[in-house]
Amino acid sequence: MINQDDFEILDPLPNPPNIWAEIRLFFDCDLPVEPLADLIHLPAADARCRLNTRINPITHTRNAGYWSYHTSKECTFEDGVIVKQLYDALTEHQAEFEEAMHQYSPSQMHIVIYVEIDEINAFSGIHLWPEFIERLNFFHACVDLVVEEKPTL
Repeated sequence: MINQDDFEILDPLPNPPNIWAEIRLFFDCDLPVEPLADLIHLPAADARCRLNTRINPITHTRNAGYWSYHTSKECTFEDGVIVKQLYDALTEHQAEFEEAMHQYSPSQMHIVIYVEIDEINAFSGIHLWPEFIERLNFFHACVDLVVEEKPTL
């Protein structure tokens, strides 16, 4: 039986965090990025060929070219909404991503999950279910989790 005394009741309840994610493809070739719009049928948030990236101040070489897609931004405690959006995009567009990564080889996929919180205790975590982890593994994707405080206005 659950004893309510075992749990800390937050009063008032915290505001839910803003959660969204980004799928990024990085590539070290100098191919133009415009054909990616026809290849990957997702709206690109940003895309830049390697010739148009900045020079890395440490290596003194150009940064990799990239293409990125953003999920919707959700204000919720339900992290599964964003994980499902990512999973659906990676599953529905698997062949397109595979072809893009082949044509723009060497390439790498990165997934970035962003969480904006009002206060440190207002966020319980992101839960990645096995099917999603398998999908990430299929693409050899790296995952970053960025948790920041919401900007104050």
